Amino acid sequence: MNIENHDELLVYLKQSGRIEAAEQPHFTTLQGGISNRTVLVERQAGQSWVIKQALAKLRVDVDWFSDPSRIEREAAAMKYLAQLAPPGSIIPLIFLDQEHHLLAMQAVAQRHENFKSRLLTGQIERNEIEQFARLLGAIHRNAWNRRDELAEIFDNRAYFESLRLEPYYAYAAPEPDGLRDEPLPVGEWTDTGSGSLALLPYDLVRAARDSRGTLLAFMQGAYEAGARLARWDTSAFASKWCPTPGQLHELQATAAYELGRPADGAASATRR
Repeated sequence: MNIENHDELLVYLKQSGRIEAAEQPHFTTLQGGISNRTVLVERQAGQSWVIKQALAKLRVDVDWFSDPSRIEREAAAMKYLAQLAPPGSIIPLIFLDQEHHLLAMQAVAQRHENFKSRLLTGQIERNEIEQFARLLGAIHRNAWNRRDELAEIFDNRAYFESLRLEPYYAYAAPEPDGLRDEPLPVGEWTDTGSGSLALLPYDLVRAARDSRGTLLAFMQGAYEAGARLARWDTSAFASKWCPTPGQLHELQATAAYELGRPADGAASATRR
């Protein structure tokens, strides 16, 4: 089922008993997400829901997959956040449908402003920052007090990594002939249906003895393969100045000083 097909969504809501057979809600597909389909449902009685349906393949040009059952983890998070945060801070979960990988939540009341959008436009109000800090502090404090219980449910980074960190990828455009036959030091070429893509799983980088070297080898290998077959003049892309380790440390120390952080800590964090 595709909830962005509003006729299909209407049939689903009625057949599943979520709304009455005679009801005719208004649907609006919400834009901007690459990992979910999202639809606003405005019901005749005045209630409004937002329905989210997790996608197995993200809406990007490359083949990027993530298990859609992650929507169950999101539903669990909403339930627990309602217990951890101050009353009224978390919008209620309406229902979860595991089969269709979707959930419904109560929509935020209209005539509201998005906090992130306000920050991005420079609208910074001390009172709003303090409210957010109190909310975040309450969640962290209460979650820490229940950490053993919560760890059994949420102590798994697989969904986060598949959505935010995996995979590293590289490609050449326009693609030269034979690119997928070129060997890579790490990672694999894959056929996306519209071209070749070099993929390197995040877990492989994380588990490597030298994570930085592994990632750089992948990036350099894919670059050299594309450049060699396409006969690029790579000298035109060469850096005219590259910092030495000493110069790099000096740059890190300068940035750390400007942020009021210990220089050694900044350098070690960068090395990690």
